[in-house]
Amino acid sequence: ALDPKSEYYDEKSAALGTSRWCKVDVKAVERLKNFLPLSTIKSDGVLSKMMVAQAGSRLSVTPVTEQEWNRLLKVGGIQARK
Repeated sequence: ALDPKSEYYDEKSAALGTSRWCKVDVKAVERLKNFLPLSTIKSDGVLSKMMVAQAGSRLSVTPVTEQEWNRLLKVGGIQARK
């Protein structure tokens, strides 16, 4: 993002002096017991507030609050861990 010769050069990052982009590594540790289609997420009182359930949102990486995560696990048939 900071190398002007790179095809991934980002002028806004260069102006900041640091990359605006970050990467996280994730690994699946357990499969949900219940399938969670977007329609279920949108109809659930807690989950319907998630960014991914909002109009115009793409199904990609979005923030999830602890309350939303615990609800996803519960609806998905997994007991939340602490």
